[in-house]
Amino acid sequence: MTLSVPYSFVPGAKAKAEEVNANFISVLDKIEEANVKIENINSQKADKDLSNIDTAGQEVLDAKADKTEIDGKWIKKSGFIAQNITIPVGYDQTFDLSSMLPDDDNIYEVIVNAIIRTGTAMNSHLSVYISSSLTGTIYVCRAVTRVANYNQIASGNCVIPVSSDKKIRIVTGDETNSSSYSKSCSFKISAYRKVS
Repeated sequence: MTLSVPYSFVPGAKAKAEEVNANFISVLDKIEEANVKIENINSQKADKDLSNIDTAGQEVLDAKADKTEIDGKWIKKSGFIAQNITIPVGYDQTFDLSSMLPDDDNIYEVIVNAIIRTGTAMNSHLSVYISSSLTGTIYVCRAVTRVANYNQIASGNCVIPVSSDKKIRIVTGDETNSSSYSKSCSFKISAYRKVS
């Protein structure tokens, strides 16, 4: 489809304001016509009879009906899961995130941040993993003391799905061989989004 405007202009000729404005109005009218056609098409799609969809299909439609809350809209949430803790060898702790997430039975993806410090003994290893009832263990970060009497810092983050139980588990890895520097490790949540 070829669109045209009421007036044409040639180089060197003076353009009249009313003719230029008429061209702009013509373009705007065509844009508005296109928008109306798009709205009509979208409303026709929305009015389709979906009564023959089975239960599984209806669940998918219901889950995806509000895209502002599902699959994409990250909600900023800053809060400590654990702060200024000492992580010993064999650390295995479950944390309940219920107070940081909405009170419902939905599944959420959560961004978890970690900061750890090794002990000060040479070759002190400390590594941290996170899991939930929906995942295996996810590696977060690892630190190793390379100079005696100095601790090493490491940080990392991961996105983890959290089920309706709202719980995550934080553990040390097999290579951890000594406690962290006293009261130097923290875990926090920085954002979440609903995924189902």
